[in-house]
Amino acid sequence: MPVTNVFHQVLGCDAVIDERCSKYQQKKRVCAEHLQADAVRCKRGGNELYRFCQQCGKLEQLNRFQGKKRSCRMSLAKRRTNSSHLEAQRSEGTTPAASPHPTFYELWPAATPNSNSCASDSTQRCGDAAS
Repeated sequence: MPVTNVFHQVLGCDAVIDERCSKYQQKKRVCAEHLQADAVRCKRGGNELYRFCQQCGKLEQLNRFQGKKRSCRMSLAKRRTNSSHLEAQRSEGTTPAASPHPTFYELWPAATPNSNSCASDSTQRCGDAAS
């Protein structure tokens, strides 16, 4: 379904956000120029100044940013906390250094490479238990 008229979040901007814009701009309802602007006035914010946070993906009040940074303080603090937590786990040896996330094959063992689980019965789907 094509996007026709998406209402812009920035006050006074007459840019048209339609199918010619990126999907991200359509989703966030902000044109490319205002995604990178230092400060904008938002329709919902009255006189407050806002900036687009690249981590949160939304317009945040300008006082939530430090200097010219593009990520709000809250998202930076959250990222720092997660990073230090993972680093502590790695140093204790509780998390493998390569990746803290399980692999595809750990999550779905039936999908192991070169398995012929589907070749034996054409009516059975991959990963389904045999009845």
